[in-house]
Amino acid sequence: MPLAGKVPVKGSEGWQAACVTGRPFNPAEYPEGMNAGILTGPASGVMVLDVDDKELFLKHAAKNKWTLPPTLEVITGGGQGKTHHYFKYPRDGRDYGNLGRAKTLGFDNRGVGGYVVAAESTHPDTKRPYKLAYDRPCADPPEWLLKLYDDRDVPQDAADGPQGLDVDALPVSAAVKDFIVSGAPKGQRSELFFKMLCSLLGIGIGARDITALCEQYPGGEKFREQGRGRHRWLDGEIRRAKAHLNKCDTFPKDKENFLYMREGLTSTPPENENPNENGDLTKCTSTREVDNLNKPQQTSTFSQLPGGDKKAQVLLDLYRQAGCTLFTRDITEALKWPAQRVYTYNEYLRRKGHIERDTLHRGGHRYLEPCAGFYDFKRTARAPHLALWMWAGLDKYLNIDRGSIIGVSGEPGSAKTTMGLLLARMNDDRHRVVYIYTEPDIDAFTNKIDLYSEETDERLRRSRAAWNMRVRHIENFCARDAHLYCEKDCLNIIDWLKLTGDEHLEVNDILWKCKEKIGDGLLVVMMQKSKMKEYAVGGPQTQFLATLYVTLQKIGREGPGEQGVDRYIRVDKARNLKSWRNPEGQRIPFKIVRGTKIILKGSFEFDDEDSSSHV
Repeated sequence: MPLAGKVPVKGSEGWQAACVTGRPFNPAEYPEGMNAGILTGPASGVMVLDVDDKELFLKHAAKNKWTLPPTLEVITGGGQGKTHHYFKYPRDGRDYGNLGRAKTLGFDNRGVGGYVVAAESTHPDTKRPYKLAYDRPCADPPEWLLKLYDDRDVPQDAADGPQGLDVDALPVSAAVKDFIVSGAPKGQRSELFFKMLCSLLGIGIGARDITALCEQYPGGEKFREQGRGRHRWLDGEIRRAKAHLNKCDTFPKDKENFLYMREGLTSTPPENENPNENGDLTKCTSTREVDNLNKPQQTSTFSQLPGGDKKAQVLLDLYRQAGCTLFTRDITEALKWPAQRVYTYNEYLRRKGHIERDTLHRGGHRYLEPCAGFYDFKRTARAPHLALWMWAGLDKYLNIDRGSIIGVSGEPGSAKTTMGLLLARMNDDRHRVVYIYTEPDIDAFTNKIDLYSEETDERLRRSRAAWNMRVRHIENFCARDAHLYCEKDCLNIIDWLKLTGDEHLEVNDILWKCKEKIGDGLLVVMMQKSKMKEYAVGGPQTQFLATLYVTLQKIGREGPGEQGVDRYIRVDKARNLKSWRNPEGQRIPFKIVRGTKIILKGSFEFDDEDSSSHV
């Protein structure tokens, strides 16, 4: 099926039926630049597991002991480890439709009534191609995937059981109540059903209660007609109604100064609350208190009680805990303060420090989540520094703490891989080392490792079989997925962090995700730098999170018999000093010997037969 980006082109109406009946292929429908979609289901004989959140999927796969058999696999153009796994469509007489679990389990499954973007198409947003990763015959779908279809029509929160709603007590219009209780003839149901959803969502009714209402009342006839797929259909309608409410930015106008809370509490907002200069409520001429607060699942009402600032505070806290979204236009009716100085509920929350204005959205607010607290420094023991060998003796000047990032930038040919292997070789006897190699030519990396078997220095000599580090070769590397390849509590070396497209704008976020992933380990990141440029690709933000950041600069051409030094290490950032000497800003000349070690000018890390280079 031809696609405009990821959407069927005009004239493709009825493609859902073609998932069963088939659709003739016409090459004329696919001019240059047009994407192609593969219809899933009995006609094509495939269903496709669409991994949308790789990290979430792997988490649940490990928890539930799910495995994926080897099958045809496509790397999508969306990046971030997203993949399509093709399986044979089961011929057991059952219908296997689309299974949506992206938000909860990290994947969707495309069956009857679905399609996926074919390999060699181009993603409309990232402009990356969909690439065929493994060209294998399609395998049978795993049993655990088919079992999920048995539970797909059960709401995810159904274990708690639906709550009954008192339709007469709902603060919605009489027309909506009449539709719920009596239903409507065909031809009118769609519009009235959507209005009902907007009204119920607007007053705080949750999806679980809406589902129970649709199961019990005539107004849910259209929902029940969907059969086994009714819950998936309702989820889509609820999302559409929520999007409509967000666009309108208001509650339904028929609630008549009445709120229905998610916890099942039917309440009337307090009136005549007067804030003092600090924004606190000091006087309330009439407040109402909730009956049966210990029974939040039962519908109850406010009873008239004498006013007081404590009760007014309780009521306002109750609104916030109930999760009711109150907009300015509505709350001015609910909370009536003096006309000369009207404060909305948003203003009250702003003064309390719970929310702030969102400058990117007119009239919008965002919640503040304060994370600062007191630190008991007297009873806290400092974690020991990592014992780490570093080039040019930098470990003599710096303390390296757990969870730190070391950045290394350099232009092509500046010995980044050699420096990375030296770091791994000198530290892999005391640390678990994971070397993440992203260059396509793995043979060049293997040949460089083999050089160490011929090294004259015993501290460096090691055969390939004796290396302790784990090498992960990621040929189709995506920088946004870098944290997925790092391992916790290990010395992780990324050689190198490739940045394409707009990824250079997200370097700080990419490194922050890696920092969260490594735990008490360490991350060494090799980054490419263009010649004559001050910073690596990604700019100054490549240095923000680094404890140590060095640049490798090539200043000469290697050749037989060439004398002197052909490179230098420039220390651009150095934090957490262990001595009064700060190496930041220093340039340390060095040269590469046999492609396995470095010799410094002015000091040296390894004894070498070429003593003339030592001072």
